[in-house]
Order: sequence, then C-alpha cells, then structure tokens
Amino acid sequence: MTRCSELRPKLLDLRYGLLDAAEAGAVRAHLAGCKTCSAAWAEAGRQQKLIARAARGVGPVVTF
Repeated sequence: MTRCSELRPKLLDLRYGLLDAAEAGAVRAHLAGCKTCSAAWAEAGRQQKLIARAARGVGPVVTF
C-alpha cells in the first residue's frame, strides 16, 4: 500500500490501533516518505483529540 488514496482512509484506524501489524507497518512506511500524507496524519491526530474530548463531554464553559 503506497498510494495516498488507499492510505488516507486508514489514518484514524492506525491512530486507534485497529490495523494489524503488517498493515500498520505499511502505513507508517508510507507516512515516512510522503509529506502530504504526513500532514493528513497530523490532522488525524487533531481529530482524534477532538473526538476524545467530545466523548468525555468536556467543552468550553459558557456563561450568560
């Protein structure tokens, strides 16, 4: 797996540990050499943090 279009849907799966070792290794190898996918990997990390924050019900304090 080296094509970006095949890799990107798997980024969150990799973040959450859902890929088997071989597939995770292939994704990581691609990320090491692709700046575009590395940027998408960083964005997936930001999304992961937002999802985790939403799941905890933590949000900004709103006062009126």
